[in-house]
Amino acid sequence: MLPVLVMGFDDDPWANPEAIARLMEPVQKAKIERREIRHAEFGLPAIGHMGFFRTRCAEKLWPVVGQWLESQCPD
Repeated sequence: MLPVLVMGFDDDPWANPEAIARLMEPVQKAKIERREIRHAEFGLPAIGHMGFFRTRCAEKLWPVVGQWLESQCPD
């Protein structure tokens, strides 16, 4: 099975939990790990819809993805 990390952000007005669930419905042959990110828990004033890709999130959020990717690699 193909592993997929799906991240949602609590202040994203478009990709809310219901929208993410609908988007992932057709993905049948994947091992899906969903993470709901609360911006305040990471000390961020906001993330929003595209904020994850901004440098203000680099230090706190990008390592989450990097660690997940590393965990998917066989030793």
